[in-house]
Amino acid sequence: MEKSTNILFTSSWYPSKAHETLGNFVEKHARAVALYHPVHVLYISSLPGINETEYTVKKEGNYNELIVYYKRFPSRSKILAPIINWFRYQKTFKYARTLLKKEFGIEKVDLVHHNIHFPAGIIPLYYKKHQNTPYIISENWTGFLPSNEKEYSGIGRKWLTKKIGQNCDIQCPVSMDLQKALTRHGLGKRFEIVPNVFSTSYFKLNENKTFNPEAPVFIHVSTLDEAQKNITGILNALAKVVKKIPGARLVFVNDGDPSLAQSHAEKLGISNHISFTGKQTVEGVAAALYDADIFVLFSNYENLPCVVIEALASGLPVVSSTAGGTHEHLTKDLGELLAPKDEDALVEKMLYVVDHYEDYDRNHLRQYALNNFSYEAVGKRFIEIYEKLLG
Repeated sequence: MEKSTNILFTSSWYPSKAHETLGNFVEKHARAVALYHPVHVLYISSLPGINETEYTVKKEGNYNELIVYYKRFPSRSKILAPIINWFRYQKTFKYARTLLKKEFGIEKVDLVHHNIHFPAGIIPLYYKKHQNTPYIISENWTGFLPSNEKEYSGIGRKWLTKKIGQNCDIQCPVSMDLQKALTRHGLGKRFEIVPNVFSTSYFKLNENKTFNPEAPVFIHVSTLDEAQKNITGILNALAKVVKKIPGARLVFVNDGDPSLAQSHAEKLGISNHISFTGKQTVEGVAAALYDADIFVLFSNYENLPCVVIEALASGLPVVSSTAGGTHEHLTKDLGELLAPKDEDALVEKMLYVVDHYEDYDRNHLRQYALNNFSYEAVGKRFIEIYEKLLG
C-alpha cells in the first residue's frame, strides 16, 4: 500500500478532554496501523464550558490526530438536547473537513477505518457518498449482544446504525460472539475478526515472582459496573475461597465507584482481604498486574476485554466467565472458564488455578498474547484488510 494513501480513522468513542479513557482501545488500533502506514485520526466531541469550537492537533510520525470540540447544549430535555447536539455535531464535521486539509493536506480520503457504528458512522457514510470511499468498521460495543441489547434501542438510532452497517465494506468485530450479534441485527455481510491490542512496552512478566499458594493475589480490573461485571458475585466467591485459603486477597483496579463493593465486602466480613487502587494510568494497571498472580473476570456480558489480553501478557492465568469473546481464546493452558453467574463454579475455578498454578507456563501465556494481540500482529492484520479493499 502506497504511503500517499490517505487512511482516516474515525470513531464514536476516543480519549479526549471530554473523557480521558473512553475508547482507548480505538487509539491503540490506530497506533497499531501507524507502525506500517500513516494514519489520520478524526474525533468530534461535545464539551461543556466552551463558548466556541475548539480543536487540538497531534503529529507523531505516522500517527496524526485531530480532535474537534463543539459546545454541548446543556438542556436536560431528552428531546431538545439530542436534536440540537446532533445538528452541532454535523456542523462541526463540516468544519473538521477544512481542518483536515489545513493541518494534514487531506482533500481526498482513500479509506475510512471507523470505530463503533453510532453516531459517528455518518462520517464514513459521507465519504462513501461524496468520494466513493470504502470503509470498514471495528466494533466493540456490548449493546449489540443478546444479553445487553436493551441498550440498542430507539427507532432513529436503529435506522441510522443499520444504514451505517449495511453500507460498510467489511465489519471487523473483536470477537466471533459479536460477529453473530451484528449478523442477527442485519449489520453487514462481510466480516473479518480483529481483536484488541496491548502494549508490549508496559505489560511484562515479573521474572522474580514467587507464587505462594497460601497467599494468592487475585486481581480484577474494571469500572466496577455491577450489571456487567458482577462484582458482588466475585466477592461472594472470594468469601468462600478465603475459608479455604485464609491468606487469599483480591486487588481491584477500579475506574469507578467502589462503594457498592466495599459495603458488600463488609457484609461478607472480607474487607481485610480486598483493596482498591482507584483510577490508574496504563503504567499503573501494568504495575498492578505485574505484582498479582491470577486474573478474575465474572462478567454477565462482554466482547473481548483488553484487560484479559493484558493479564495474559503479564503472565497471569485467567479465570473468566464465557461471556463475550474471551472463551474464543482461553484454552486450558491459559486459564479456566465458567458460565456467567455461576458463583460455585467461580469458587471451584479460583481454587483449581491456585492448586495447579505451576502447570501454567507464564512465558507461554505471554507468547500467546504477543502472537495474537500485539500492536505488530494487529497492525499487520488491518493492513491486509485495507489492501483487500484498495486492491
